[in-house]
Amino acid sequence: MTDQGINFFGKITASATHEFINILATIRETSGLIEDLLSLRPVDDSGDERFAGILKKIKEQTERGVSICEKLNAFSHSIDEPRSRILIGGLLDQVVFLMQGICRLQRVYLIRDSAHQIEPPTAIISNSFRLQLALASCIETCLAGALPEERIRVQTELAGERIAIRFVIDTNGSRSPQKLEIPGRFGELNPILNDLEAQLTHLDKPGQSGLTLSLPISSTDNTHE
Repeated sequence: MTDQGINFFGKITASATHEFINILATIRETSGLIEDLLSLRPVDDSGDERFAGILKKIKEQTERGVSICEKLNAFSHSIDEPRSRILIGGLLDQVVFLMQGICRLQRVYLIRDSAHQIEPPTAIISNSFRLQLALASCIETCLAGALPEERIRVQTELAGERIAIRFVIDTNGSRSPQKLEIPGRFGELNPILNDLEAQLTHLDKPGQSGLTLSLPISSTDNTHE
């Protein structure tokens, strides 16, 4: 797809998700109003409990829909600038959230490993869209090497003068870790990895299977939030 095509796709997606967020917000406000009106009625044990359960389900699914649309809207705006200031933790949260549905289809759980995160959150200057494409490709590669009920843990750490993003397949001790096969599509991604100054390697820790994507700290703006 050409840059013009990507820009068009992003603009349409951004506009549609913005409108959908407004729709969900209206549903949320309406369900809240119904809840308030029900609270003013005389107590009716036969029906109030059922209505409360229905409203709770509406609110839960509405909040879920808003979260999905907000992440997708943010993703669509990642094409706006060729290089921008990016909080690594926030970007990973977004990619993990959007990729979790794909992983769930194969009964694999994709999670951000809270025990292995960079503190304080670190910002870099990079191409957001291309970086997300590289991160998603790493997740898809690990997904191809994972079995149902296993986990893919996404971890970050400072490694010398680079930021290391690890994608670790957690087998829960049910099998021996196996070295992943890096698919041919990464050959097509080489220009993108080069543009990001990123390095892709297998995990070098004993007893672990997965990938490490590292970015140079020299690309950071040396600020934290």
